Amino acid sequence: MIRRVPLQDIDLEDHSFRISEELESDMLRRSLLEVGQLNPVILLRRQAHRLTVVAGFRRLTALRGMAAADAPATVCADGEVSALQAFRLALWDNLSHRRLSTLELGRSLHVLHATCGLTAEILIADYLPLLGLAPSRQVLAAYLALNHLHPVLRRLVQEGRIAVRTAERLAGYTAAVQEKMSSVLGRIRLSASLQRQFLDAVEELAQMQDARLIQELEAPEVLAVLDEPERSPFQKGERIMDVLGRRLYPRLSAARARFEADREEMGFPSGVRLTPDPFFETSRLRVEFEVSSAAHLRAVAAELHRASLETGLERLFKID
Repeated sequence: MIRRVPLQDIDLEDHSFRISEELESDMLRRSLLEVGQLNPVILLRRQAHRLTVVAGFRRLTALRGMAAADAPATVCADGEVSALQAFRLALWDNLSHRRLSTLELGRSLHVLHATCGLTAEILIADYLPLLGLAPSRQVLAAYLALNHLHPVLRRLVQEGRIAVRTAERLAGYTAAVQEKMSSVLGRIRLSASLQRQFLDAVEELAQMQDARLIQELEAPEVLAVLDEPERSPFQKGERIMDVLGRRLYPRLSAARARFEADREEMGFPSGVRLTPDPFFETSRLRVEFEVSSAAHLRAVAAELHRASLETGLERLFKID
């Protein structure tokens, strides 16, 4: 039965059943002002507790901001319905009219596991497909890990700037490391594959130098890149990866820098690509170019012949 419940009787700080990531909504507030509350919230009465919100966090947040005294609600008594039965009302209420975000998927699975007591096997078989996720233990672990992220990292996941697999790894770090990671990842942009390489490099550096991860993230070279105002987040990401590469593989980085300098000095024609052995373990080079006509081919060939006569050519084939 629907009845009006004083807001002071509702525990809005108990987020046991919360699904929505963002609780503030200007449009919802406007709707409440224009036409009032269209659907009742769902509350659960627990022994020795105030009423717990099962569905309607966003509506109640808006009503509280409007200084409303009460709200229409359906109240379920603990004992009449289980936690799972109550939460399924909220879950289906959301799934019926919108697509859950990445963080909301993780939050829903967390509630089903931690609050409703469902096993991993049931979540994988029944709820991952319902939520549009692949039914695997690896996927479940990744989405459950989202609930242990620093707030800034959660925002980056919400914005699509951090991949789920990256977030899963970040969730395994301590709070202090997560906070430092957020200060770096919040100022750069990396693809999903480069995010993996970034974490690999930082972890390997910390292990090799017997230093904490947080110290590597505070390295002067890293901080200098983050403070470069003229670079975009994508450019900073590229520079950070370059810095980590030089710190992790100093000899290889030096060999690449030498090769680039020698190639530039040789003055090869534009459009000609010279690619060395990735690890400079052999003297082999790949030479690639494209031409659009016979005349163009003759011109490029002539330029290559000229470059081949330069005395510095042998330096390109040097192995450190």
